[in-house]
Amino acid sequence: MAKKKTTSSKPKKTTDTKTKTPTKKKPIKTPPDEDKELEDEELDISSDENVIKEVIEASNDLIEKRQALSGEKSDLPEKFWQKDEYRVLLDPSLVKADEITQYDLSALITDFTNRMLTEDLVNFRISGMAIYSTAKLHHKKIKDVIEEEEQIQIRELRDAARREIPKAMPQPIREPLKIATREELFGAMRAAIIETMQKRELLRRKRVSREERRAEIQIIKSSNKLPLEILKHITGKDRTVEETLNYWFEKIRIQIKLNGGKDTTYDEMCEEVIAHDVKDAYGKKLKNIELFLSLLFLSTGGRIIIDQDNDFEEIIITIPRHIL
Repeated sequence: MAKKKTTSSKPKKTTDTKTKTPTKKKPIKTPPDEDKELEDEELDISSDENVIKEVIEASNDLIEKRQALSGEKSDLPEKFWQKDEYRVLLDPSLVKADEITQYDLSALITDFTNRMLTEDLVNFRISGMAIYSTAKLHHKKIKDVIEEEEQIQIRELRDAARREIPKAMPQPIREPLKIATREELFGAMRAAIIETMQKRELLRRKRVSREERRAEIQIIKSSNKLPLEILKHITGKDRTVEETLNYWFEKIRIQIKLNGGKDTTYDEMCEEVIAHDVKDAYGKKLKNIELFLSLLFLSTGGRIIIDQDNDFEEIIITIPRHIL
């Protein structure tokens, strides 16, 4: 029993001395920031690789010493994490940059954890290294996918904004320079002057004809009147509005002359003119209305002047002297 104690105590000291030195360099206690650059991550992975190699060498040394002390010749069974499928979790350098998307890291670390729990002694150091390496590989995998998506979006934007540059038009072939005589030069100048004068004359004629057409259109628009025959046909009366206004203007002018140049009134026109011309009572009312409307139009046109001192009093009708 004493021998067994001594054999068990010596490898413990070797494990303590060999494992203390890598723990100082171990970056697991201070996990890296997610915002560091890819170069920092590669340095961390390289340091992790050194730690892993030291751990494997230390474990191999312990196995050899135990075999030497106990006198056992048979090799110890290989651990499951030393197999190729799990070595990726302990040695990330085995994963190539273009093959990282082919690994199912979630399923691999889950299988690794379940296998570790079935072991008699759980190796927390190897488990921590596997989880940390998986996290770093997963981060790099996501970063590569995001960069690839960004590149795809940039290419799509460039394709959408790309324009086809039209081909340049061929330049016309210039005629070679010729040597002309004085007579040819004067003839060309005379022909150019004649052509210019003909063009100016043609433009002048077009401008004159265009102005004449505009003047005709303005005259037609300013008159804005239909022929008398058409107006009579539309209104159904023997006289047009213009003829009616002229008729009553002449009646007023004659009545003022009969009064000796004095002004006349609306009631006087109704009694002296309408009462003699129309005998029907209904016709008289229509004529009175026609006279009143004619007075309004004639006053608006400036041919007569109508005035009334108070409401419902006599309407005085005056013709200006220059018109009378």
